[in-house]
Amino acid sequence: GERPWISFCEWDPLSGECPRTRLSGSTAPAGAPKIDRHRVVWEDARLGPDQIFGLELPQIWLPARKTTIRAGRHRFIPVAAPDPAGGLLGLELIGHSGPSPEMMGARIVPLGHRWAAVEINPPSMLGGETAVWQLRGEGRGGIVTREILEISILPGLQSSPSNSRSRQFSH
Repeated sequence: GERPWISFCEWDPLSGECPRTRLSGSTAPAGAPKIDRHRVVWEDARLGPDQIFGLELPQIWLPARKTTIRAGRHRFIPVAAPDPAGGLLGLELIGHSGPSPEMMGARIVPLGHRWAAVEINPPSMLGGETAVWQLRGEGRGGIVTREILEISILPGLQSSPSNSRSRQFSH
């Protein structure tokens, strides 16, 4: 049916919810909303007979949603998160299960106009665990997008006693 505004929701698989974001503040009757790849389009009569309006939706791109890291080793995961209004989305890491971003020494590092990195520095004691986090991005228009990141943590490498001793050479 027609409403005086159009809203959008993106399914959040971790919470099982689809929080709504209002896209249009126009009081004109609006209808026929459709999602066209990463754009929402709709019709409304704010300027006279029905016209088509649209809005780019924010996106987050990760090289992979599942990754493996080694405990005790510093790691950067590149993230593309352009805000359709310009610049970088406001990014946040939210722990869902396993070690939290705080426990893993994780933070978001802005790298430029569209890019950031998730910097992770897990302590060596966390080997053998799996962390599931949500990477949440919010654009200037208040529209939120989410991506899930699953991190398998391998045990840290132990140095062997033969590597720590100085070598002796004979002539």
